[in-house]
Amino acid sequence: MAKVVFEYPDNLASKIVEAFKAKFNYQAEIPNPENKAEKIANPVGEREFATQQVVNFVKQVVLEHQSRAFVSAVRAELDAADIKVSIE
Repeated sequence: MAKVVFEYPDNLASKIVEAFKAKFNYQAEIPNPENKAEKIANPVGEREFATQQVVNFVKQVVLEHQSRAFVSAVRAELDAADIKVSIE
């Protein structure tokens, strides 16, 4: 399996996690699925949350690229098609 590895100085680790938490609205407590009036600790840890945001970003970039490529291919096919319309 291919890998993408990010390396950064240890002193930036907490700043990076804090930035992802702020940017993507990490909640330390979430509504209890069994009792919405109650809060529970978020089972997704801060670092796991930040990592998931990077994964989501990569997926979004791939989806956007694939969508543009698909639209371009269909547009080219339509442009080359001999479509006739007559109004009578």
